[in-house]
Amino acid sequence: MDRKWCIKIGFIAFLLGCWQILAYSGVYPEAFIPKVETILVRWWHLIREDHLLMRVAVSLSTIIVAVAIALALSALLILIGKKSYIVKECLKLSASIAGPIPGIALLPLIILWLGLSTEAMMVILIHAMIWPLWTTLDLSVTRIHNRFNRFMHAFKISRWKRLKDVYFKGILPDLLTGIEVAWGRGWRALLSIEMIFGIVGNHSGLGWLIYERRMYMDTAGMLAGLLTIAICGIVFESVLFKSKVVEVHRENHY
Repeated sequence: MDRKWCIKIGFIAFLLGCWQILAYSGVYPEAFIPKVETILVRWWHLIREDHLLMRVAVSLSTIIVAVAIALALSALLILIGKKSYIVKECLKLSASIAGPIPGIALLPLIILWLGLSTEAMMVILIHAMIWPLWTTLDLSVTRIHNRFNRFMHAFKISRWKRLKDVYFKGILPDLLTGIEVAWGRGWRALLSIEMIFGIVGNHSGLGWLIYERRMYMDTAGMLAGLLTIAICGIVFESVLFKSKVVEVHRENHY
């Protein structure tokens, strides 16, 4: 087994051990600090009877659609910015203004304008994702343009080959990093929104599950929901974004 995974598993075991010691100490009631086995039993119960996997699928499908839209809009803004200096400066100012604003702070306005709808949720998610994604990709495109622009003109490389072989391959490491950052911001925003929006459409996500468990004073259920979120985070951060294939791409391009 890889040394990094051994360290991670050991750290998780340490945290679980500390939790168990606190749970068995009797300092807090079990309703506040349930035992690990109680949380795991509740987690399995949520999977079997409360459609936990369906809730995970709903949240993941929402965030994937939002990432795709934010990526497409970022590419469009970069193309427009390359055509117009004024537009690019306006986009930089917009990123400086809107980037630091958390999506949840815009929630009252979005609800006022669009109501409790899927469209409102998507607007907030795209706001959370698009600014770090656009900033990362714009800096990458600018760096590549400054480095290879004279070379491309000297050898009269076609526009399609510029886009495919120079720009796309050149920004790939930054693209992966930008998607990773956007995913993290969007994932946190999504769970917060779901806890406030409740059920939007025919299904509900992980955020609503946690809020629902809180209403029933089901501490073990809330912790089971947090455990599911943690597992999703580990899968996407350690398996997808930090996979060997992704790392090889980054090393080859840097």
